[in-house]
Formats: sequence, structure tokens, C-alpha cells
Amino acid sequence: AKNDDLTIGTKGNRNIAYLDYSNNPYTNSSLQTQSSEEVKVYTYELDIKSVDKNDTSKALPGSEFSITDSNGDELYFVKGEDGTYYLAEKTDENATNRVEVDSNGNLSLKGLDEGEYLVKQTKAPEGYNISSKTYTVKLEDKDIDGEIDDAYSLIFPNTKGFTLPVTGGKGIIAYVSISIVLIGIGIMLVISISKKKKVLEKQKINN
Repeated sequence: AKNDDLTIGTKGNRNIAYLDYSNNPYTNSSLQTQSSEEVKVYTYELDIKSVDKNDTSKALPGSEFSITDSNGDELYFVKGEDGTYYLAEKTDENATNRVEVDSNGNLSLKGLDEGEYLVKQTKAPEGYNISSKTYTVKLEDKDIDGEIDDAYSLIFPNTKGFTLPVTGGKGIIAYVSISIVLIGIGIMLVISISKKKKVLEKQKINN
């Protein structure tokens, strides 16, 4: 269940196991196939929407996220033609552990099992601060009917801000250096003004 044929919901996905065996490996006539009974296998979907914290009706493209399971393992996904991400193995072609919302700020993840997942933002929309908060999402299907008990859609808010200049580390060094110089100048001005006040006060006393 890692592709566009994946079914979400009560319909479920067909699962049949086939076993080929032979009593005599030297003759084809003894080859037999045994199949198990067909069972339904359910899988679930998580939807994420990136929005402006002060105006949740404003969707934000450009957000990227990482998804971690309850064991602390980052999950990998493959992006389908429709923009939906499907659970995959790390070794699968085009598998990624960074999933991105579409131009409308929406993200759909399919192929998930029941359980808890941690959602962390790895890239913020342009002009916004990256969130330091990690959200916990719990997918639960107590009736085992293919439907999550509480329909879950994670609304992920971001606040406007700025990004510190970074150029191989030099940008931060320059930024910090300038800040230290400005702070030093400010301290010197305060000391200078304080000294002048003391001199003036002494002059008044002497006069």
C-alpha cells in the first residue's frame, strides 16, 4: 500500500497470501499453490495544513515537515502524481523524509498505521519563523472499520519573522560581531553621559 491504488476508509485493501510448494522438486506436475482467505487490511491518512497563526484562513505554501513514529524512527514517503505522499521504505526510489505542502498549504500522507506520530517543521514558509514545537498526532481505529475514531487534520500555524543571514557560517559571525560592537558603543555612550552628569553636578555644588 504505497501507491495510487491505496484505499483509505471502510472499503479497505485486499490481502491474500499465496504459497507455492512442491513434493518433488524435479517434476513440474507436483507444483501446487495454496492461498489464504482474503482479508481486509486498513490503512490511514493524515492531513496537514500550513496557515498564518494570526489569520488561519490564510494558507501558507513552502512548509516542510518530518514525521517520526512512536519508536523515534523518521518515516519516508514517495510523492504520487497527485501530490499525495505515500509511506515508503528508505531504500525506495525517490523516497524522502521531508514532505512539503502544496501551493494551497495542504499536505496529505497516506499508508499510515494506527499509532502516535510526531510532526516537526523542518522548513518555514518564506517570511515566517520556523516552529520549534513538535505536534503529537494519534491515529486510532478502535472499531477496526477503516475509519479513524476522531477525524484528524493538523492545522500547523506559523508567525511572521525574519531569517538570520547565513553564508557558510560567516553571515552569523558578521551579525554577532556587529551586534557586539553596537552594544559596546551603547555602553560607552551611557558611561560618557553618566560622567558628564557627575561633572556638571560637581560644578553646581562648587558654584
